[in-house]
Amino acid sequence: MWQDYVFTICGIIFSYSIIPQIIKNFKLKTAKGISWQLIGSQCIGVLLSFTVLFSLKLYLSATFSFMQVLCWLVVVIQKVYYKRKLKKYE
Repeated sequence: MWQDYVFTICGIIFSYSIIPQIIKNFKLKTAKGISWQLIGSQCIGVLLSFTVLFSLKLYLSATFSFMQVLCWLVVVIQKVYYKRKLKKYE
């Protein structure tokens, strides 16, 4: 199905767009610029997308959607870790 290829390209682009933010968080050792509302809405949207793509048997697209979930999970871990680390030194 051609839709699988289109959704795969979208998944690659969206996954790639998160990577610079992850790198910036590592360099600055903070994730203050990212709100929990953004993280929550993105995670819910990507998980719903993954569920729909997987149920439609668009496995290639679902794989890249799952990669987006993993990228956002890294951002969540960064946000929690750096916040705890900052409180430790206060």
